[in-house]
Amino acid sequence: MKYIVAAVTVGAWVGIGTTLSAQPQPAAHSKLRLTAGGGGAELWDDETRLGSGPLVTGGVVAGHGDHMLVSGSLDWSQHKRSLTYLATDGHVASGFARLTYVFGSSDRARPIVGAGLGVLRSTGTLKTPSISMSGPTLTPPVLGVETPWAVTRPAWDIHGGVRAGLAPRLVLQPEVRWRSTFGSAGNASGIEPPLLGVQALVSFEWRIN
Repeated sequence: MKYIVAAVTVGAWVGIGTTLSAQPQPAAHSKLRLTAGGGGAELWDDETRLGSGPLVTGGVVAGHGDHMLVSGSLDWSQHKRSLTYLATDGHVASGFARLTYVFGSSDRARPIVGAGLGVLRSTGTLKTPSISMSGPTLTPPVLGVETPWAVTRPAWDIHGGVRAGLAPRLVLQPEVRWRSTFGSAGNASGIEPPLLGVQALVSFEWRIN
């Protein structure tokens, strides 16, 4: 959670600053851009929180008209949780195709909202308590049972944020993403799909043509 709080705080301050002093931003249809960024992510399954950790992302963005963006993105995040009754250590890799609507004119910071479809792969290890007999009594439970998991599922995405032009070729975009895998069938690995995730990040877009 601390990674998400930090990413949201940084994104909010940067977004406010760029809203007040943004450079003119090119229309959405004008150029192809590369994007890269980072922040924090958190993951849940259908029953419990699986932890949080850092996030990195990258992709390409192209515009259609003044208000529509089409993008493809790849991202990777880590998540950890360590408690006396449950611990996790895992990673999530995903790829998404997204459609984003850009509000407002092209000469100031502009709110965005959109949705996407993709594939999410989650791998990791779930640690649960083990209890054993020690003489006539039970020993205190310890996290001694490790169960690996690997889940690959189609997923959907909704997102929102702000776009602000920093220079003729550079755009800043703080955003928040909510994601969920399709389906609700259980998994023998010990985690219970669907997997649910939230990401808070700041990315930069660089115009390449």
